Amino acid sequence: MNKQFTVIALHADNGQIVSHEVTALDGLHAFAVVAEKAFGVDLVVAIEGSLTEGDQLTFAGECLVSDETIRAQADVFGASQSLSDDEYVAKGGGICPACGTDEIVGDAIDVDGPSASQAVHCCCCSAEWTDKYQLQGYANLVTG
Repeated sequence: MNKQFTVIALHADNGQIVSHEVTALDGLHAFAVVAEKAFGVDLVVAIEGSLTEGDQLTFAGECLVSDETIRAQADVFGASQSLSDDEYVAKGGGICPACGTDEIVGDAIDVDGPSASQAVHCCCCSAEWTDKYQLQGYANLVTG
């Protein structure tokens, strides 16, 4: 029985990403159907169902877009950039500087003279960083 498939492909000559909606027996057959009518493309994936750009499909651009470009243009892609040191400190730490969640786990605090550090891991986005602490003085001294 034939089914609807959406096949994602990449034009080898100009790098443009395109989708083709085809009717086929299975995913492999969907590739064959596209290969018969679209020349000069590299086939990427066949997804069962009829998916249309702008509704169920969103492409990062007309061509391939690197992860570096997306991070550098976070405002364009709706992603948040990592917090700066100052922003992280102003929020009191306790959150992931990459994604903002408070679902983080810290290792034991390592004290080295007047400074200390703690390796921290985000349970949501898997980011890892080191919190840095500095001795600021003392309080509540009681003498005998």
